Amino acid sequence: MNTATNLLFIKFISEFYDTSPGVLKVILLFGWIFTILSVGFIVFLLFRRIYISWKRKKATQLRNEIEKLVNSIMQGRIKSFAFEGETNRLIKSYTNHRFLKNEHRNILINELISIYKTLSGKAAMNLREIYLLHDLPEYSLKKLNSWRWYIKAKGIQELADMDYADANEDIKRYSNHSKDLLRTEAQTALVKLANFDALRFLDDTTYPISEWQQLKFLHILSNKEVSNLPDFSKWLKSSNDTVVIFSLKLIRHFQSMKDSKNVEIALTHRSLKVRIQAVETIGTLHDENAISLIKTQYYRDAKEFKIQVLKCLMGIFKPKDFSFLELQLLSEDYDISLAAAKAIVSVGDKGREFIGEIFTTYADNAARDIIKHALAETN
Repeated sequence: MNTATNLLFIKFISEFYDTSPGVLKVILLFGWIFTILSVGFIVFLLFRRIYISWKRKKATQLRNEIEKLVNSIMQGRIKSFAFEGETNRLIKSYTNHRFLKNEHRNILINELISIYKTLSGKAAMNLREIYLLHDLPEYSLKKLNSWRWYIKAKGIQELADMDYADANEDIKRYSNHSKDLLRTEAQTALVKLANFDALRFLDDTTYPISEWQQLKFLHILSNKEVSNLPDFSKWLKSSNDTVVIFSLKLIRHFQSMKDSKNVEIALTHRSLKVRIQAVETIGTLHDENAISLIKTQYYRDAKEFKIQVLKCLMGIFKPKDFSFLELQLLSEDYDISLAAAKAIVSVGDKGREFIGEIFTTYADNAARDIIKHALAETN
């Protein structure tokens, strides 16, 4: 039975081949091609796995060598990095490797930055020497020429983290870039490397500066030595609202009294956020001369502006302002009335005396509740 079946199958194949030799040859050809490709793909995956494993091993070796160098620095065994002898040979053997040159340089830079941030003084200077003497700044600068924006951003970040101020002009090219993250990295790097001089990018930046950026810039600048503050008020006339807001924050944060008079121009700005920021700045600077202008703007502005005026000027309201505050206390808007009551109480004993007379003479039940609330919060 089996023999007969086999003979029939062979006969079928023979007849099929005789009648359709071209079709069969094509099928066999594709079969061979598929087999070769499959074997090739398997071999590729195998070698790729071996290559990745080899790269990881080399990377681990490099990290270990960097760790040894840092330990030597921390323990004071290495006073200067002239990089002669074994140490120099080891570092160069990794950074100049034919297949892993770029990858190992990236690893070296990342490790140096990570450790550099934790050091200070002589140890930090010694570690930075590794970055400088092995042409790593040039490698970071080359990233700025990449067509990939995130590679550019990485290069800028490296240069800033290693305090390489020579790259300022190269970085400045990207301070008004259309890509948000690249622009942010460039601006942050400039502020870190060039201090207040870097704020010149505010002159022509056309993109918004986020709240997070502004806070970061203020944090960086706060840790810098200040001998002579620049003219922050020049940016109050910027067409970029976020630049105006940041300028007001700079004036307030650094208590730049020489710019206080110019802050008043922001009280009539088209943006409510700018006007509110101006009020907050005036309140912080205790600029009593601006109160009359603020009162004028108060009556034609939004509720949010009014509440900020009453809150932010608590420290500079005087008894002469009681009539203005009394009108706000009698407002039908609960929030404005409460803010006014707190502002009156903040004046001190005279304020408490004045609001007490209102309470006992003509305040209705709603006003009395608000006065009680204000007094209770200030006790």
